[in-house]
Amino acid sequence: MREAAVLNFPEIIQKGWAQWKAGKLPDPWVKVPARAGGVVFCFAEDQTPLLIAAIPELFKLKDAVGREEKRDENELYKLLIQRMPIDNEGHLVFELDEVAEIHAGVANMLRDLDTVDVLTTFGETSLDNLQDTSAASQANNRLEKYSNNAWDALGVSALLFNADNSSSLAYVMKRLESLMRVYLNMYATWICYLINSRFSRTGLVFDFEILPTTVFK
Repeated sequence: MREAAVLNFPEIIQKGWAQWKAGKLPDPWVKVPARAGGVVFCFAEDQTPLLIAAIPELFKLKDAVGREEKRDENELYKLLIQRMPIDNEGHLVFELDEVAEIHAGVANMLRDLDTVDVLTTFGETSLDNLQDTSAASQANNRLEKYSNNAWDALGVSALLFNADNSSSLAYVMKRLESLMRVYLNMYATWICYLINSRFSRTGLVFDFEILPTTVFK
């Protein structure tokens, strides 16, 4: 299936794939030159991809969200602890085989509850959470810390992209529009070049423009 998919790519990609499979290419990345249809849209003069500085922090944020989801699951779990009684002389009130029967009976009664496990020991009985409830209340603070680290890595405020109130919403919309308009202009220039390189002739030149409109206007 991969071989069939590669045939849909330019010839230079097909050659790169063959060289990589043969071990003649050090890595699977292939640079596509302009003559083969390659194009890059640079937002900065150093060609650094926009927002790339935040990628490591975003991975950390993703891991943090996964941990918080696991904590949320643990909040659902309960551990039923059965403590078997002991007399004043320190002897078991029930024989070990009786304790095993009691444990099996309770476990069988709760077998349909995936969020409850049974532990049989000696003493009083209680129902405990597997996670401290106070830890759950700190989840938002932990995630906010990782989120702020991602924005700090960019050197910008989160309010530039994410409005937290009605007064900043209009500014955020303008900020996003101005950001995308730069890319739209570059994309329009590229499309115009492709059209003219294929279809223009003497006395006929094409122009291409992406209208500066959004869903808001």
